[in-house]
Amino acid sequence: MKKRKISESLIRELNSLQNTRNTLEEFLQNFISNSSRYVIFMHDILAKNASKDYIMVPVSQYIASLITCWETYFRDMFVYLASTDEQFLRDVIRHNNINVEEDDLIRNELSIGEFVSKFFNFQNLEDTENAFSPLYEGNSFFKALSEYELPFVLFRKGIVTHISLIELDQNWYELINTLFNIRHNIVHDANYRLELTSDFISRAESICIVLPQIVGQFVSEKYGVERPVVDIEHGTIKKIVSGDVDKKFGYVFTVQDMIAKDWIIKD
Repeated sequence: MKKRKISESLIRELNSLQNTRNTLEEFLQNFISNSSRYVIFMHDILAKNASKDYIMVPVSQYIASLITCWETYFRDMFVYLASTDEQFLRDVIRHNNINVEEDDLIRNELSIGEFVSKFFNFQNLEDTENAFSPLYEGNSFFKALSEYELPFVLFRKGIVTHISLIELDQNWYELINTLFNIRHNIVHDANYRLELTSDFISRAESICIVLPQIVGQFVSEKYGVERPVVDIEHGTIKKIVSGDVDKKFGYVFTVQDMIAKDWIIKD
């Protein structure tokens, strides 16, 4: 059985994570906000047409930052699910053979969901699979995710279409694992130098931005959490809960959306 000591450092870490996030229900909004900061910055740098050697420095930090956004997002979404759905939490604990001493958690004012999240490394796809497998009964989390189709709007083209991970990138699983390895090398080896093509960088940022939103749309709709949708009739994007979806489709923000200058935020 997997056990973890409730140490002072663990308590400080979990308290810090709680303090820096917004409410748990805003996991999808937080991800869009966090990742867009790095997307906008990176594309401002790319617009300068600097040398390849110069560009690879911010690209390195860009990849590391996108993976950090990924990790934060999946951890926050896991904590939300574990705090909201008791059956999900029980299934996770049973499936992963995790030992939870509730009295110790109560004494240290820690939630079970926050504590259990520390048994998973969300920069590891196998760990992420194990953490979210209860979402899809009798099926692999990533297999179900690959087959899940989300109706959404290509806002700039004015058409409704479907998006799935397989259509986005057939080799998305291998791509994510490669990015995890690149991020590890960037953080831990100063001698490491990136040798990436522009096509690879485009694939990397696309999968890092779109995949979490596909998961988030599914979870938000299932649990009645606010999510971005587009109102075709009025031509606006808004936050909405699952009950009010007439003529509205889930909106997935692309890199192009994030760097566009022709939109405004209205209350």
